[in-house]
Amino acid sequence: HEYGCRIYCRLLEHMASDPAVAKLIDDVLWETEELLRHTFGHHVVECALEHGLPRQREQIIAALRKNLLRCAWNRNAAYVVEKALLYGNVEDQTALAADLLSCGTSELAQLARSQFGSMVVRALLRLPGQIPQRVHEQLSGTSAQTQLKTTKHGRRLLEDHGLGAPSLDADSRR
Repeated sequence: HEYGCRIYCRLLEHMASDPAVAKLIDDVLWETEELLRHTFGHHVVECALEHGLPRQREQIIAALRKNLLRCAWNRNAAYVVEKALLYGNVEDQTALAADLLSCGTSELAQLARSQFGSMVVRALLRLPGQIPQRVHEQLSGTSAQTQLKTTKHGRRLLEDHGLGAPSLDADSRR
């Protein structure tokens, strides 16, 4: 519900460790896989990632990893994937990134071309360590570059993150 999700979020923000609230959120998270893709439910899952108890975060990460690529393509679940990548613990970030990068160059490039998928790829590029370098490596090939140039989201990703070689047009304007 449009306003119901806000109530759950406020409870998580202010009373996540209260036993009654923890039980309520535990009960809600039994439906995590459906909530990830729900128009309002994904807000509750995001708040649980940020403010919830460790067991609740673990449950959400496990649900994401079951269908991570499907979630990354979904307009609502992509926000949860992004939040998990940016605010999860290092182990969760690494596991999610490894899962996404293991899908292959072509699938990663297709994901990066879409509005919500590009949001997930941008989150990967902001992670610490070797992950951004691995994303750059996968998206710098000719095939990936060609795919990315076909949509405005892909082109923005190329421009904003310096992926691939600069175009001749950009060189000639200098």
